[in-house]
Amino acid sequence: MTRTLSNAIANINFGCITNARSVTIKYSKHTHELCKILYDNGVIQGYSSIQTIGNKLGIKHQVIRVEFKFRADTTFLKGIRRISRPGGRAYWNLYALNRRIGQYNNIVIVSTSRGMMTLKDAVLNNIGGEAICILYMRGA
Repeated sequence: MTRTLSNAIANINFGCITNARSVTIKYSKHTHELCKILYDNGVIQGYSSIQTIGNKLGIKHQVIRVEFKFRADTTFLKGIRRISRPGGRAYWNLYALNRRIGQYNNIVIVSTSRGMMTLKDAVLNNIGGEAICILYMRGA
Protein backbone atom coordinates (compact mmCIF):
# COMPACT_ATOMS: atom_id res chain seq x y z
CA MET A 1 0.00 0.00 0.00
CA THR A 2 1.48 3.31 -1.01
CA ARG A 3 1.56 6.53 0.95
CA THR A 4 -0.78 8.16 -1.57
CA LEU A 5 -3.38 5.46 -0.99
CA SER A 6 -3.03 5.78 2.78
CA ASN A 7 -3.55 9.54 2.55
CA ALA A 8 -6.58 9.02 0.30
CA ILE A 9 -8.13 6.61 2.80
CA ALA A 10 -7.48 9.08 5.64
CA ASN A 11 -8.96 12.01 3.66
CA ILE A 12 -12.08 10.04 2.73
CA ASN A 13 -12.51 8.93 6.35
CA PHE A 14 -12.15 12.52 7.59
CA GLY A 15 -14.68 13.68 5.01
CA CYS A 16 -17.17 11.07 6.25
CA ILE A 17 -16.69 12.06 9.88
CA THR A 18 -17.18 15.78 9.18
CA ASN A 19 -20.09 15.24 6.72
CA ALA A 20 -18.23 17.12 3.98
CA ARG A 21 -19.88 17.28 0.55
CA SER A 22 -16.63 16.35 -1.21
CA VAL A 23 -12.93 15.78 -0.60
CA THR A 24 -9.89 16.15 -2.82
CA ILE A 25 -7.25 13.44 -2.94
CA LYS A 26 -3.99 13.12 -4.85
CA TYR A 27 -4.20 11.15 -8.10
CA SER A 28 -2.50 7.78 -8.56
CA LYS A 29 -3.50 4.50 -10.20
CA HIS A 30 -4.37 3.02 -6.82
CA THR A 31 -6.51 5.96 -5.70
CA HIS A 32 -8.31 5.95 -9.06
CA GLU A 33 -9.06 2.22 -8.66
CA LEU A 34 -10.28 2.84 -5.10
CA CYS A 35 -12.65 5.58 -6.32
CA LYS A 36 -13.89 3.33 -9.13
CA ILE A 37 -14.72 0.56 -6.64
CA LEU A 38 -16.48 3.03 -4.33
CA TYR A 39 -18.53 4.37 -7.25
CA ASP A 40 -19.40 0.92 -8.66
CA ASN A 41 -20.67 -0.22 -5.26
CA GLY A 42 -22.81 2.89 -4.81
CA VAL A 43 -20.85 4.26 -1.86
CA ILE A 44 -20.05 7.65 -3.41
CA GLN A 45 -22.07 9.81 -5.76
CA GLY A 46 -19.22 10.45 -8.17
CA TYR A 47 -15.59 11.30 -8.71
CA SER A 48 -13.72 13.38 -11.26
CA SER A 49 -10.09 13.94 -12.14
CA ILE A 50 -8.91 17.57 -12.07
CA GLN A 51 -5.56 19.01 -13.12
CA THR A 52 -4.29 21.81 -10.88
CA ILE A 53 -1.18 23.98 -10.67
CA GLY A 54 0.39 23.21 -7.34
CA ASN A 55 3.34 25.51 -6.65
CA LYS A 56 5.19 28.65 -7.72
CA LEU A 57 7.09 26.81 -10.45
CA GLY A 58 3.89 25.99 -12.26
CA ILE A 59 4.15 22.21 -11.89
CA LYS A 60 0.82 20.61 -12.68
CA HIS A 61 -0.65 18.05 -10.30
CA GLN A 62 -3.61 15.82 -10.89
CA VAL A 63 -6.17 15.36 -8.12
CA ILE A 64 -9.42 13.45 -7.75
CA ARG A 65 -12.51 15.13 -6.34
CA VAL A 66 -14.72 12.61 -4.52
CA GLU A 67 -18.38 13.56 -3.96
CA PHE A 68 -20.16 11.76 -1.15
CA LYS A 69 -23.64 10.28 -1.28
CA PHE A 70 -25.92 11.60 1.48
CA ARG A 71 -28.90 10.20 3.34
CA ALA A 72 -30.76 12.46 5.79
CA ASP A 73 -27.94 15.03 6.07
CA THR A 74 -25.28 12.41 6.86
CA THR A 75 -22.93 10.62 4.52
CA PHE A 76 -23.93 7.19 3.28
CA LEU A 77 -20.42 6.00 4.17
CA LYS A 78 -19.90 5.82 7.93
CA GLY A 79 -16.13 5.41 7.80
CA ILE A 80 -13.20 3.67 6.20
CA ARG A 81 -10.43 1.83 8.05
CA ARG A 82 -7.13 0.47 6.82
CA ILE A 83 -6.50 -3.21 7.40
CA SER A 84 -3.04 -3.62 5.90
CA ARG A 85 -0.47 -1.16 7.23
CA PRO A 86 3.22 -0.60 6.51
CA GLY A 87 4.14 -2.22 9.85
CA GLY A 88 1.82 -5.20 9.40
CA ARG A 89 0.64 -6.36 6.01
CA ALA A 90 -2.48 -8.51 5.87
CA TYR A 91 -2.32 -11.07 3.05
CA TRP A 92 -5.36 -13.31 2.76
CA ASN A 93 -5.33 -16.48 0.67
CA LEU A 94 -8.50 -17.95 -0.81
CA TYR A 95 -9.23 -20.01 2.33
CA ALA A 96 -8.97 -16.91 4.54
CA LEU A 97 -11.17 -14.93 2.13
CA ASN A 98 -13.87 -17.61 2.23
CA ARG A 99 -13.79 -17.56 6.04
CA ARG A 100 -14.07 -13.78 6.22
CA ILE A 101 -16.81 -13.33 3.64
CA GLY A 102 -19.45 -14.14 6.28
CA GLN A 103 -17.81 -12.00 8.97
CA TYR A 104 -17.99 -8.66 7.19
CA ASN A 105 -21.36 -7.21 6.20
CA ASN A 106 -19.49 -4.16 4.94
CA ILE A 107 -17.31 -3.83 1.84
CA VAL A 108 -13.71 -5.03 2.08
CA ILE A 109 -11.27 -3.96 -0.65
CA VAL A 110 -8.53 -6.42 -1.60
CA SER A 111 -5.50 -5.77 -3.82
CA THR A 112 -4.91 -8.84 -6.00
CA SER A 113 -2.70 -9.73 -8.94
CA ARG A 114 -5.63 -8.72 -11.17
CA GLY A 115 -6.04 -5.29 -9.57
CA MET A 116 -8.10 -3.96 -6.69
CA MET A 117 -11.50 -5.53 -6.12
CA THR A 118 -14.01 -6.20 -3.38
CA LEU A 119 -13.83 -9.28 -1.17
CA LYS A 120 -16.79 -10.88 -2.94
CA ASP A 121 -15.23 -10.37 -6.38
CA ALA A 122 -11.94 -11.90 -5.18
CA VAL A 123 -13.77 -14.99 -3.92
CA LEU A 124 -15.67 -15.30 -7.21
CA ASN A 125 -12.36 -15.07 -9.15
CA ASN A 126 -10.66 -17.56 -6.77
CA ILE A 127 -7.71 -15.32 -5.95
CA GLY A 128 -6.30 -13.97 -2.70
CA GLY A 129 -4.38 -10.81 -2.00
CA GLU A 130 -3.61 -7.98 0.38
CA ALA A 131 -6.57 -6.65 2.36
CA ILE A 132 -6.41 -2.87 1.94
CA CYS A 133 -9.38 -1.41 3.81
CA ILE A 134 -12.92 -1.95 5.05
CA LEU A 135 -15.81 0.42 4.36
CA TYR A 136 -18.40 0.88 7.09
CA MET A 137 -21.86 1.71 5.76
CA ARG A 138 -24.73 3.38 7.61
CA GLY A 139 -27.77 1.21 8.29
CA ALA A 140 -30.73 1.32 5.94
